[in-house]
Amino acid sequence: ASIEIFCLEPAEPKDYALNFQQTEQSAWFCMIGNLKKWKEDILRKEIKVKDKKVVLTAVKGESFDTNGCVHFSWNSREVTFADILEVFGELPIPPYLNRKTEECDKEAYQTVYSKVKGSVAAPTAGLHFTSHVFDALKDQDIDCEELTLHVGAGTFKPVKSEEIGGHEMHAEYISISCTTIEKLIAHNAQAFAVGTTSVRTLESLYYMGVTLAKHSDATEE
Repeated sequence: ASIEIFCLEPAEPKDYALNFQQTEQSAWFCMIGNLKKWKEDILRKEIKVKDKKVVLTAVKGESFDTNGCVHFSWNSREVTFADILEVFGELPIPPYLNRKTEECDKEAYQTVYSKVKGSVAAPTAGLHFTSHVFDALKDQDIDCEELTLHVGAGTFKPVKSEEIGGHEMHAEYISISCTTIEKLIAHNAQAFAVGTTSVRTLESLYYMGVTLAKHSDATEE
């Protein structure tokens, strides 16, 4: 069986956009499928990117137990990590589909409003939206606000602990504009969130707001 490297979130640099534009090297926190097959220190693969032969290597960090940091490197300053993923990467689809990724999934398994790359999965409820649905909402004077949440691998992971308190929740990156927050406040937070992705973003915003209100010196940690 092949070794599958599932890139979850950037390690160095941590910013998604900057990491995608890295040349020659990049580091990501990953989940590894068939880790026992990874017996050599370095994995190598020759691929063709922009009509050039590029040798891609992957080195896993120490203390690796299915999850950990993987360092990628390649021998071209003209090729970005985004280029590598576009050619050699494969779109992850939910395991319950019970099939391999197909070329059409790049469009079908994607929301019409997606703009920022970085999520490991599409927000399922968001797949119901089409441009016609948004037009219908606009005709009824219903405002729609956008936010970014990079769905993490935890959305696929089952709860294995006997008690919910023993389950370690994964963290996810969210981004929302001040204008959207101001609109929520002006409407007394009367908003309809479609799907668990949007719901947990709004719940997290409330928690962050309470934390900042009580501790103005609070840090990211």
